[in-house]
Amino acid sequence: MNNTDTSIEIRAIALIPTIQTFITVDNNNVVQAWNFQGEQQQSKISQLPENIKTVILSSDGQEIATISDDNTVQLWDIRYGAQSLPFKLVGIDNIEYLVLNSKTKTLLAVDQNNIVGLYDFEGDPKGKLLRHEGQVSAIAISPDNRALATASHLGFPQGGGDTTLRLWDLEGNLLHKFEWERALINNGDGFGSFLAFSSSGKSLVGYSGYNKRLMRWAGNWQARLEIACDRLRYHPVFKNPQKGSIEEAACETCKKYVWNKADSLIK
Repeated sequence: MNNTDTSIEIRAIALIPTIQTFITVDNNNVVQAWNFQGEQQQSKISQLPENIKTVILSSDGQEIATISDDNTVQLWDIRYGAQSLPFKLVGIDNIEYLVLNSKTKTLLAVDQNNIVGLYDFEGDPKGKLLRHEGQVSAIAISPDNRALATASHLGFPQGGGDTTLRLWDLEGNLLHKFEWERALINNGDGFGSFLAFSSSGKSLVGYSGYNKRLMRWAGNWQARLEIACDRLRYHPVFKNPQKGSIEEAACETCKKYVWNKADSLIK
């Protein structure tokens, strides 16, 4: 692809690989489409309103979400040029971050009080609100819409949070907590942290702007089970587990969901 000089600052960008196009939104809220050679293409949406404080593009480049000064959300369909009526997210006071999932027509938001909520494209709640202890710096939705991820940082200069990545179900139950010292952190000078699920949902990738580290975690229970079973596969307790014991049950679970599947793939 050729380098493209737009002569303006880009505030949001997303790729549409199926049609070899990417979408940009600049600081004047102008929406533009480009091909992979850097040539401008026609776009059904060309200009967003002036009174917006945040612009978010979906990962597939199909939807735009805007957050206005009055904390209302509006959605824009790039393919057809359609737009929704402005709406507010119940339970979210002042939106800090927002991400979109075009396939499941859902959006995930977190406010300045670290309250997190999942909503449909009309602003109706899709589950219970949850709260992540510490200052949330990144959020993500799993591809199947069954899990939410939140990451927090310490805060600067006085601290006041933790550095954890947490997975939740839609009922607000904590599924797993990953702790990584100073891994996900924001120093207040524009260095942020970012999260994204893989397309399969098995991996969750995070980037720390503070220490320039890219990290990967198990994104769902199948991936976490696979890691646990592989670590225990040659443990002595699994050689001849006592009948009816926890070890036998664990061994059978690993055989059913991990080892037998892996062996069949090798064959």
